[in-house]
Amino acid sequence: MVHLRLHRSKTMKRFLIVILYGIGCYLLTSAVSYAGAAELIISRPGGTINWTLGIVSATGFGTPSNTDTNKHGIRRVAESAAEIAAKENMLKLIQGIHIDSKRTVGEIMASNQTVRKAIAAMVEGLKPVKTVVSNGSSGFVKIKLKLNLFGDFARVVLPPEIKEIESIKTIRSKPAPAVHKTNTTNAPLNSLKAKKEVYTGLIVDARGLKEIGPTMVPKILDESGQQIYGPEFASRQFAVQMGICLYIKDPASARIHPRIGDHPLVVKGIKNPSSNLSTIVVSNSDAAKLRTSSSHLSFLRRCRVIIVLD
Repeated sequence: MVHLRLHRSKTMKRFLIVILYGIGCYLLTSAVSYAGAAELIISRPGGTINWTLGIVSATGFGTPSNTDTNKHGIRRVAESAAEIAAKENMLKLIQGIHIDSKRTVGEIMASNQTVRKAIAAMVEGLKPVKTVVSNGSSGFVKIKLKLNLFGDFARVVLPPEIKEIESIKTIRSKPAPAVHKTNTTNAPLNSLKAKKEVYTGLIVDARGLKEIGPTMVPKILDESGQQIYGPEFASRQFAVQMGICLYIKDPASARIHPRIGDHPLVVKGIKNPSSNLSTIVVSNSDAAKLRTSSSHLSFLRRCRVIIVLD
């Protein structure tokens, strides 16, 4: 009887482990597919730009040479041609990226020799992340390259007006001498103190706005044209490291993204002036919520901002 109970107990534990493992795999697969569906990916000839992950992907194809009878030589020629094509496509994708509504990376490269040489060196130094060969050694070769929009690339292309901002610290002054005053209002003293909300990040829902698109340096304005987020608020250290903002397609995914913490302020984009690609206007009331938050300068400095686009 004891042996039978032990056998049943072990069988039940194994059964539970299998069930929990299956549930875990399902949840992990669902989370991965959900995150992928929420990513903002722009397709262009020769590749894609993933504005959620900050990755530019370029592909190139190479066909074998009919003049080389050596199968290894045929493969090398095809791989070389595919890599050259992939790097050309990568350069085209990069040049089409908008810094803001007025400038593209290509325009900066055309006017700035230092930027042009730096980006050319980055592209030339890329190593294939994936190589596909069709029909064995005699078929075509497909090569894929990836470039990170953050780090070295951002350091080169971000405009100089994005400067390093010193860490924001709360300055505590010495308390003033106590002065006894008569409360002349009927309201208690505690209610006279303005209660400031503490937010951990900013989500701007810009879905539905025409002409708005992802750029390296967006701007968020209130209805009077005053900037509430942009190059003046972001510290260059964080802008280079993680981008001035992150773009995503799904508001639910934005709310749980670790970039903006557990209590973000969510505001709605109401218009973009003159169909400006990189500028989003929010209501004055939403802007006031941000400005009255005691922590907003700190999380804006750290670029803890997500913009939701269609």
